[in-house]
Amino acid sequence: MSADNKAARWAEASACEFRVNGDPIAQPRPRARNAGAHARVYSPQSHPVYAWRAAIVEAAAPHKPAEPLTGPLRVNLRFYFRRPQRLLRKCDPAGRIWHTGKPDRDNLDKAVLDCLTDAGWWADDSQVCAGELTKFYVHKGGTPGLVVFVQELGGEK
Repeated sequence: MSADNKAARWAEASACEFRVNGDPIAQPRPRARNAGAHARVYSPQSHPVYAWRAAIVEAAAPHKPAEPLTGPLRVNLRFYFRRPQRLLRKCDPAGRIWHTGKPDRDNLDKAVLDCLTDAGWWADDSQVCAGELTKFYVHKGGTPGLVVFVQELGGEK
């Protein structure tokens, strides 16, 4: 899709939604190690979150606005986790079920917002001032992933 078409779509809707397939992974905490008299902080590059972040960038690319978004933003995130074996019995509901375990929602949110910031969707993730984050186990036979909704907010609400 051309940059003009992307800009036109964003100008009309001021919002977009896309899906990322795959198992959601939270942003890991930075690691620290001693290096002589100083401590060095780093993120392990072999962590699976980097493959997840690449999948987010790939799924988001066709929807990326032509110019980085400015102003306040709403970002809603719906995470769908693979069902554990204990929730696949006949007596368990067929539809989606609330996910109340690890990973924590703040670390899931951080991975997505940092990823979209690095991809140039907006100047800084501090622009995201509204949004809902929900975690579910997928319905029986469903595909794990993430649904992202991004909307520009105008004026005061």
